[in-house]
Amino acid sequence: MVLLAADACLRADVVLPSLFSTHAVLQSAARVPVWGKADPGEAVTVTLGKAHADTVAGADGKWRVNLDLKSVGAGPFELVVQGRNRVVANDVFVGQVWVCSGQSNMEFQLRTSAGAADEYPKAGNPSLRQFQVAKVASPMPLDEVKGAWVVATPESVPSFSAVAYYFGKNLQHALDMPVGLINSSWGGTPVEAWTRTGAFDPDADLKAGAQTARADAVAFKEYLSRYRDWVQQQNRADRSFDAAAFNAEAKDAVGWVPVTLPGTFAAAGLPDAGAVWIERKITLPSSAVGAGLQVWFGDVNGSVRLYWNGVPFGEGGPETTVQRYAVNPKNVVAAEGVLTARIYNAAGAGGIASGQARFRIDYKGGSLQLAGEWQAKSEYAFPPLAAGAAVAPVKPTPPLFDHNVAGYLFDGMIHPLIPLAIAGVIWYQGEHNWNRGWQYRTAFRLMITDWRRQWGQGDFPFYFCQLPNYGAPPAKPGNSNWAEVRESQAAALALPNTGMAVLIDVGDAGNIHPADKRSVGDRLALVALAKTYGKNVVYSGPVYASQKIEGGQVRIDFSNTESGLATRPASSPVRGFMICGSDQKWQWAEARIENGAVVVRSPAVSAPVAVRYAWADNPDCNLYNGAGLPAAPFRTDTFPVASLTHKY
Repeated sequence: MVLLAADACLRADVVLPSLFSTHAVLQSAARVPVWGKADPGEAVTVTLGKAHADTVAGADGKWRVNLDLKSVGAGPFELVVQGRNRVVANDVFVGQVWVCSGQSNMEFQLRTSAGAADEYPKAGNPSLRQFQVAKVASPMPLDEVKGAWVVATPESVPSFSAVAYYFGKNLQHALDMPVGLINSSWGGTPVEAWTRTGAFDPDADLKAGAQTARADAVAFKEYLSRYRDWVQQQNRADRSFDAAAFNAEAKDAVGWVPVTLPGTFAAAGLPDAGAVWIERKITLPSSAVGAGLQVWFGDVNGSVRLYWNGVPFGEGGPETTVQRYAVNPKNVVAAEGVLTARIYNAAGAGGIASGQARFRIDYKGGSLQLAGEWQAKSEYAFPPLAAGAAVAPVKPTPPLFDHNVAGYLFDGMIHPLIPLAIAGVIWYQGEHNWNRGWQYRTAFRLMITDWRRQWGQGDFPFYFCQLPNYGAPPAKPGNSNWAEVRESQAAALALPNTGMAVLIDVGDAGNIHPADKRSVGDRLALVALAKTYGKNVVYSGPVYASQKIEGGQVRIDFSNTESGLATRPASSPVRGFMICGSDQKWQWAEARIENGAVVVRSPAVSAPVAVRYAWADNPDCNLYNGAGLPAAPFRTDTFPVASLTHKY
């Protein structure tokens, strides 16, 4: 009996990744990988409907089969895996599986999108399902993701990606097939984080930037380990404290001294090591009352706890790479307030590191710099380190967030999906690369190409969103960081089997997360229906084809002018063009639609050489085709761009 019990403990049950669980959608294809783990050498049988495959687990316990699901029908089915034990995933459909990835505008949930409440009652659809990939930033490739398949119901869809939901809903209705959406997205992330580091090898700058980012992340974690050990060894851990004694209206006013920050506490006669309280009266504009605040708190050598009018709202330790903290809108009840911080550090250089650009409060409509005079008071001081005591580890430059480090999101959230059979990918990202538009054209294409290489399913469809309009309207014509990213996104159309949804008319000047996600999902779906599924639908607005200089004007020809060029409103003049001569001084241009082209001119430019359209962060533009799809931003010049020297 003892031997049998020991054998049972050592034997590993057959297990499936969460991708192959109840309510899953699998791709309708002749070669659909299914994989898992078992005992080394264990025989494994996988069955779904009439599809059947056998294999034996390898020496590492991993096994994989390929099922032919091309003609099994939609289901629902049981996915049955039989080894020494039996695993069953119920209610499995076969249809179209799309990976939905990118940053916050892909992550953006249906609950916060425009018209969400009206959509919920119509959302019950057992043939539409989402798998939410748990957020994991990893320095090494992972084999498994956490998550579960969720069927679209009025109760579940509020947590769906809004873009993915509308995209999938359109496909499901048009194809009359089940659609599975794998939502692998994370807000505030650059394209480099979603790219396997080896993919950067062809580009020296990207390769070097990726190596530096990863090395900085490793060095910082090593520092944290050494720092914590040193604090314990030197008996310099933080102490318990009474916040009210330093952070309330009734606090003792004695002992507070002025200190200039950024700077060191020692300069004001305060202890270099220990705990120091600082405070400053803040006056905000009336527009900030009732709105949230973002407090950027520079670089603290140690730990910080923050209070707004005595109410705690944030804390960070030596592991905090970016000191940014949010004040709840309900606590901003007046234009005047008191910002208080308790800063603890175990050794030397107490204060706020000099040269901090991020030492400010952002409020609705503006920001307030925090540099200047504060009031400070010592809570306690550590004695000087004894002679011969270990020197405290030196804090390196704080690295990027883990989810911004090159390769970390590929390794944690994309690699575990491979080699799942998929129909394709939809992608909404680029905001985080806003000032590196020139480098983005290389990085983005390298990512797409490498995803396809790693998946091993050929040039599967990769359809992406071009950044929408955002920010203040331009005061004068010229360069634009966002326009440069948009141009680099469009450049990826040179890769096979790609498509782009132009969003230049559905953004929000004051919100980097525009609420209209229905238009985004609808336009991506048009691309997929036309290019992947062969439907006779118009999927693109006008695209620049060529220019012809005719004396003092320029004639611009377009492709994709379905039913002709048009403006919105229909009776309005064409807006959004700028023009320049050889001096490269841009002028707003007059434009008109003439014989299927746009003719552009300006009285200020007698000998034009180039034209740009919708070339601004938030351009005033109104050119469409007869199908109601907007013209893509473009430029006819090859002048050096503003982001040319900005590198990852």
